[in-house]
Amino acid sequence: MAAHADQPEDRSRSLRDRVFTRPTRERRRQLLRRQIVVVALVLNAVALFGRVWPQHYEVTASPGIYVAWAAFMVATLSFQLGVAALFVVVRSLVARFWLGAALTIPLSIFLVVLPMLRPPSGDRPSDDHAPS
Repeated sequence: MAAHADQPEDRSRSLRDRVFTRPTRERRRQLLRRQIVVVALVLNAVALFGRVWPQHYEVTASPGIYVAWAAFMVATLSFQLGVAALFVVVRSLVARFWLGAALTIPLSIFLVVLPMLRPPSGDRPSDDHAPS
């Protein structure tokens, strides 16, 4: 490792410290922002996949069954995806990263808040018992 003319080589640091250095604070912040964007985009894509894919099992080919099963599991676990999106929202707000929050706030509202406001399916009034 050749030292520059104006900087003497630092031999007091061990080889481990010279090779395995921790990233700077700014670099860690950049990595966190990149991770938040990737997680937000993946959560949005998975939630969209679970809502859009048809839930029919007439196709008996193995790839079709596996994809339909994956869409069913995403639709079943959509509340947990919303909680994960809430975690990303809180983490991006703490880091003051507004793009990450903007990407995940609509998803968390759609997956967590709206299902809580909707009454359970057993409590909905049906048309055949409507008062005349």
